Amino acid sequence: MTVERSTARTFLFIQIVLLLWWAAFYPGLFSRDSALYLTHTLEGPWVSDHSVLYDALLWLSVKATGEVGVVTFLQTTAMAAAIAFLAQELKRLGAPRLPTTIAAVLLPFAPPFGAFAVTFWKDVPFTACVIAITAVTARIAKDRGPTRATLVGLGAAMLGAGLFRANGFLVVAIMVVVLLVIGKGARARLAATGLVAAGVPVLLTHLVLPQVGIVPPSRTFVYHTAYGDIAVAWKERTDLFTTQDVALMAEIAPLERWWRGANCNTINPLIWREDFDWRRSDELAPQVMALWQRILMEAPDQVIKTRLCRGAIAWRPGPTGGRRAARPTTSHTGGSRGSTSAPTRSNATPSWRAST
Repeated sequence: MTVERSTARTFLFIQIVLLLWWAAFYPGLFSRDSALYLTHTLEGPWVSDHSVLYDALLWLSVKATGEVGVVTFLQTTAMAAAIAFLAQELKRLGAPRLPTTIAAVLLPFAPPFGAFAVTFWKDVPFTACVIAITAVTARIAKDRGPTRATLVGLGAAMLGAGLFRANGFLVVAIMVVVLLVIGKGARARLAATGLVAAGVPVLLTHLVLPQVGIVPPSRTFVYHTAYGDIAVAWKERTDLFTTQDVALMAEIAPLERWWRGANCNTINPLIWREDFDWRRSDELAPQVMALWQRILMEAPDQVIKTRLCRGAIAWRPGPTGGRRAARPTTSHTGGSRGSTSAPTRSNATPSWRAST
């Protein structure tokens, strides 16, 4: 059996299973975000907090059929194609053929995947794009460089990731770094592909869409996952923060909020609270991102651990209360930087909490 026929059969099997999910929950599962899409797209005004491309697909589906079933149907097809493509490239890279195929065809039976694929949510096509990017990355690693067709496919998947999420360009940037490491001899072409794919959504959001009245999302909304990384680091590694860092955070929200919002599973307890100042946060976003970049450079393991925890909700059943960390004690509000004693992990109340 050729690789193409094997991949086609894998795709068809996954598609059939996902269509059963689609039929069971027709026209799809909904969340609060889904309701927001319907409200601002059908009643107005349009906003770019989520994805204008996804909103456009919603609008077309409703205008043509009166419902959103077409969108969720397309999602099942995109996810089936992405998984089949990834399985194919992993096998080309050296993964055992039979176990890889079995894993691929069993995946749509898992509720976290099957239900997700038929949820009316812009993160579904975004995830399909990320899976496709991963598959193309595996192909580049196997071929020791990209062909023209591979670059086109990579650019399309990266562009989709940027168009389906306001902060998708950050994922593209990370993948470009990975590709520059493995794509020896083609770094310039890979960098150019990534730059264009990441830049187009940003230009559309900030230059083109405002011309038709679609306002760009706030900086806090775009960078909110970085805020979450900072909150968890503040709770677990106060030694990474200077007095200036803590003063910056305090201008946006009380330090108590940063501590209570340090949940690696969700950003909600931090930014969606009344004592979090969105206006000031948007103004200080460049400084906040500079802080995040420094934490990433000085303690990449901390950020990676937080991201892995956040991603674990995709496969971990049951409630996700987040990692619990002991409340750190420090000699002053800025952690151990510039202080005479390093923070210790204990159940004692940190000094900044005692003073607020």
